[in-house]
Amino acid sequence: MTIERVRPEADPWGTWVEDVAQRKVDLGAVKTFAVYPTMRVELLFHFADPFETAPFADAPFVCAPPAAVLHARARKEFQRAGPGIDWFLVALTPLGARQLLGLPFSALRQAPIDLRDVWGNDCEALWRRLGDVSTLEERWSLFTTFARLRIRQAPKHAALIEALAPRALAKIERAGALAAELGYSERRVRQLVQAELGLGLKARLAIQRLNAQLEALNPNAPAKLKRESAHEYSDQSHATREFKRVTGSTPHDFVRARSKTGDTLSYTTPVNEAD
Repeated sequence: MTIERVRPEADPWGTWVEDVAQRKVDLGAVKTFAVYPTMRVELLFHFADPFETAPFADAPFVCAPPAAVLHARARKEFQRAGPGIDWFLVALTPLGARQLLGLPFSALRQAPIDLRDVWGNDCEALWRRLGDVSTLEERWSLFTTFARLRIRQAPKHAALIEALAPRALAKIERAGALAAELGYSERRVRQLVQAELGLGLKARLAIQRLNAQLEALNPNAPAKLKRESAHEYSDQSHATREFKRVTGSTPHDFVRARSKTGDTLSYTTPVNEAD
């Protein structure tokens, strides 16, 4: 069960897109997966069996459109798929959501949204073409060709919105630091962050730390990601408490449970991992 993945680094896509991934697997049965908080808006194109989402384990599942916008999650939710999986996903940064969808993260807090409602009926043609090819590189090339025609003008506070991407926020701990870096007042930064993300900077950073921890726990994660994750918390006990609070298990138990499913992660170029 391998997830192929690439992180765009070249401008402008590295500014707008946080992650690109695809997964193709025969599960043999319909399975339910826990999905954890992430401040990413994800464009999901799926081509196999129905893909469903639910806010709670015992809530009704909703079938996602073939081309869907999955919202930024501030809490654990659930997805159900199978018995076959074939999906292609593009995770947008806050600025990417603004310039490719014309919407802030705060307006994308319900899921799933039909991408045709945002990009029109041409989106169905894109979905068909993505389904006709199989490699991650081919799908990414088709997507960028299509999306390039739908790029919108940069919003007024583009510099601040760009700074809210996980990679840009990696060294920002307080709103005051972000304000000083961008030349805003701290109060204005707090207002704009809340309006853009739908939650405060402190909550945003907590979710970012969890995402880094989840990523680093994968045995195939590059050493660079493991080192970065180790610096996200002041001490290991704090990291373990936060992880258990959100996932319901310790990092050790989480890795052991995931290893039993055979779920792995494959990083492809370019990921800027020289070491």
